[in-house]
Amino acid sequence: MNFATFFGTIALLLGLHQPAVIPSVPMRIVWRTLGGYETLQPVPSVTPYPRRRENSTLGPVLTAHAAMSVDTETQTTLYEKNADEVRALASITKLATVMVALDHITDLDALVTIEQQDFMQLGYNNFAVGEQLRARDLLAAVLIASDNTAAAVLARNAVPEQNIFVDEMNKKAASLGLSKTRFADPTGLAAENVSTAREAAILAREAFRIALIRDLTPRRSLVVTTEAGRTLTLKTTDQLIGGSVRVLAGKTGFVTDSGYNFVAEVSNGKHPLTVVILGSETNPDRFQDLKMLSVWTWDSTTWQEN
Repeated sequence: MNFATFFGTIALLLGLHQPAVIPSVPMRIVWRTLGGYETLQPVPSVTPYPRRRENSTLGPVLTAHAAMSVDTETQTTLYEKNADEVRALASITKLATVMVALDHITDLDALVTIEQQDFMQLGYNNFAVGEQLRARDLLAAVLIASDNTAAAVLARNAVPEQNIFVDEMNKKAASLGLSKTRFADPTGLAAENVSTAREAAILAREAFRIALIRDLTPRRSLVVTTEAGRTLTLKTTDQLIGGSVRVLAGKTGFVTDSGYNFVAEVSNGKHPLTVVILGSETNPDRFQDLKMLSVWTWDSTTWQEN
């Protein structure tokens, strides 16, 4: 028996103090000043809501190499898998492109001409060289149809020199504290457009706060008309729209180096989540991965109910 235990037992026998009641909640020890003296006192330490249920499973089975789910309202991380692994973003890059473009383009109804330097051979392209469209229609093409030519046109219209535009994209990332995020071009085609699941969630959170992005990205399609009168339908790349998991905003991405990516804010009617999927094996897998992770997160989390 050590001295502390010995004298504590004597004090208890003499009635100098009562036995301590073991708290029913986790405790942490803090310094508090009582009567001019510093004393150590136990203070309840309660994990804030939302929090993972103690009996929840280890996690969903995902094909994605990296993933994350975050409570949108509190920014509490509820699930992560390789969340700090640097990976190619692909067309998720376009969220930063649109954010920077909107910093510069003041008239969304201004006509913009597609030039030869803008035309992209790879990926989705809906327009021809020489066509004129409103800036807002090009934004829709970028966000709904992930159109690469439209992204290049927007960047040039906002800042004529692409390298300066890309510098502004990187400054935008730095302003958000994204130390592992780097941009190399406005389209996302370059493998050097990289980030992590953790930082992609922050980028998406900021982008999805912009009303225009939040309005356009959940649309299945949108009809736009060029200045010459050609009408075309922009179709979404997001296969979850209209499904059981409600997509409030989202952006897909794919290049060979990235695998299939998807970031979205989703809701079950009560608790919005920001969910990131990076490097799923197939196009259908990324949507199934995001749906599975979202449902698992809602089912495995204790929420503060009013």
